[in-house]
This record gives sequence, structure tokens and C-alpha cells, in this order.
Amino acid sequence: MYSLRDVDDISDYVPSRSIIDTLVIDETDLRSLKAFTRVSYRTSFGSSGHRTFSIDPIKGKAEGRVILLHGAPGTGKTYSAECLAEWNERPLLRLSCADIGTEPEDIQARLNKWFRYTYHWNSFLLIDEADVYLHQRSSRSTLNEEAIISAFLQSLGYYRGIIYLTTNRVLKFDDAIHSRVSLILQYPNLGEKEKKRIREQHLTTLENTKRYDIWKGARSTFEEDIAQGRIDR
Repeated sequence: MYSLRDVDDISDYVPSRSIIDTLVIDETDLRSLKAFTRVSYRTSFGSSGHRTFSIDPIKGKAEGRVILLHGAPGTGKTYSAECLAEWNERPLLRLSCADIGTEPEDIQARLNKWFRYTYHWNSFLLIDEADVYLHQRSSRSTLNEEAIISAFLQSLGYYRGIIYLTTNRVLKFDDAIHSRVSLILQYPNLGEKEKKRIREQHLTTLENTKRYDIWKGARSTFEEDIAQGRIDR
């Protein structure tokens, strides 16, 4: 099957490495994220001229970097993955449970398909709200729940690139997760200082677009309305 496409306006995408400066998280956490990302960037995929590296004696296992980000909604987990992909000049493939499924027999096949895509695209992978694959198994877990987590973790062990897992729940992770995850970061709720910084960034972005005329007193009026409770933080 063929179709016609207008390609006159197609151009190469230019990553914005500086976007990582807009990320509002702890500086130590940001340094850790950068460090783990750059290690994988230099050692994974093979396309950069470097051989893959793993301390696991089984060939093809534990050659990737799995980064788990957990915390309340709106704390910057997904945005962190997006910023780090831009900073590393990599595309980001974003998936949800709907793309992977919750049937044990389908999970590995679907994950392997997405893993192949990220390998050929030289991209990072983000699985948002991966709670169903991460929660701690117990004696009360059903056989289906056990099978779901087992299938997911088995595939995870053979992934060769960068993968970000996010969850909104503050939960106990399955014991097997810790042996497969390179870095676990908790995102605390944003304080007033962090919220104000984000608001300032958005206002600055609006001003820089030159598409909107923003009243000079807008910032102070906006902050005053927030302080008085007239606008929800």
C-alpha cells in the first residue's frame, strides 16, 4: 500500500538540550539521573561505537539501565524522562499499560516488539503508570498477578537501553524489582517555592514567544491572587 505525502516542509528535529534546566527537582537527584543516563548512552546500543557492558555472566542480560521514578501526580516524573531524552539528543518512546497489556502471555511479546523499536530508533523508553507491574507480591496475590509481574520482570532483565518506569503510588515494590533497577528516585510533593519557579518559567515562555502581550503587572497580580486564595495553587 502506498500513499502520497507532502515532504516540502519536513526538516530534521533539533533537540533542545537546555530544556533540562527547566526541570524542578533536587539537584542531587538530577545529577544522579544524568550520570545513569550518560553511562547507558556510552555503553548501550552499539551504534555509538561502544560495546555493550554488563557485569552479569549471562550474555545479553542486565546490559541496560532501568530507572524507577515514583511519587504523586504532577511532581515531574514524566517530564524528567522527556527532559533527559532531549538532553541526550535521543527520541523518547512513551508507553502505557494499554500498549503492553495485562495478559501474561501477551506482555513479553509486546515488550519485545517495543524493545526492538527502541533499539532501531536508538531511543529511550518510558512506561508511564507501571503500577500493575511493580507492586509487591504476597500470599494474597492471585496467580494472574504473579504471572503479570514475572513476565514483566523477565523481559526487563534483557532490555539493553534506557528505560524509565513511573508510578503515582507510594507503594512497596516487589523484591525482584530492586535487583533489576539501576536507580530509584522518589519525587516529593512540590512546595510553594517549586510551584512559584514553575509559574515563572511558564510566564517567561509566554513572553518569549512574542505572540502574546502580557501586562507588566501580571506577575505580581498573579502571585497576589494566589496568596489571597483567589487562584488555586
